[in-house]
Amino acid sequence: MQRNLATITETLFNYVPKDLIAPINQEKIQKILRLFPSKISDFIIFESRLAFEEAITDVALQVNSKNKELYEQISNWDKVNALFDKWNNNSVINKYMENIWLEFDIHEGLNEFLIPSIIFPEFYDNLLINDLFYKEYDIFINSILKILERKLLTEKQMINFDNCFTNLDKNIKLYTIGIPVIRESKSIRVCFFTKNEDTIYDYLKRIGLKKRISDIKRVLNKLEKFCDHFILHLDIEDSIMDKICVEFSFFNLTNIYSLKEKWQSLLEFFVENKMCITEKKDALLNWLGESREIFNPEINDSIMKRFILEVKVVFETNKQPIVKGYFGIKKIQIL
Repeated sequence: MQRNLATITETLFNYVPKDLIAPINQEKIQKILRLFPSKISDFIIFESRLAFEEAITDVALQVNSKNKELYEQISNWDKVNALFDKWNNNSVINKYMENIWLEFDIHEGLNEFLIPSIIFPEFYDNLLINDLFYKEYDIFINSILKILERKLLTEKQMINFDNCFTNLDKNIKLYTIGIPVIRESKSIRVCFFTKNEDTIYDYLKRIGLKKRISDIKRVLNKLEKFCDHFILHLDIEDSIMDKICVEFSFFNLTNIYSLKEKWQSLLEFFVENKMCITEKKDALLNWLGESREIFNPEINDSIMKRFILEVKVVFETNKQPIVKGYFGIKKIQIL
């Protein structure tokens, strides 16, 4: 029997505390993962809202450009199927898209065909993201929007993208772009990587969002000591939208045991500030570990690392910040 991603994660769900993924959500996630051959992805993440008791979890999986040809056409996924076809053939998409994340919104209810809600082309390790990309980013994004049969970028959206990209410097760089597949919103999410909290404030000033700094700073200036890098999320429509997200994380995420104490300190901060319930904190920490999985006994075997990827804080004016935890599994080859 051909192995799929669900056969790999099935045993790993034994390690998932019920506070993170309820059994009914595990069934939905497995239904999605059965659609993909096991070798197409070695990186799967789950999302949980940390201040709420509900164990409703979204899921996303990464497909690397090296594995894109393993993608098999999926019934009723015409737009996503077409995107993978173009990834192999279209020069602009193929030129810049190193990895892609397929994210599924389970908390909003899945439609009959389990179609991804949003896709995230990822750029952080791509050396081709340079001045040339910023001159033709609209061609890249519009190429994908056209394939997905979405409205192309408006003139106002492009002005906002130009504002965001021309104000980058050596301390902050493009990380990923989120493009909706079936979500009703026309927002395009753009995410930036930085190692320094002050860089976020300087950048927000440069792009005209100075008024948002005070709300964000109340949380960030207490958290910089707990992490070693940040990812800033902005949603772009005809203006840069009110919602701003900041992710907190560490390098070398698969060094799970050395990072456990750091994650515990970060999560305890959120518990003390009533932004995370104790049960979710404990569940995330208990998730950390590793499992040996035999993928091809004749060639090699692998370790599946269970780790915390990041914690994200969602800021909106006059609203209590929402905290989300992202935990995942990654296959590490043992040679």
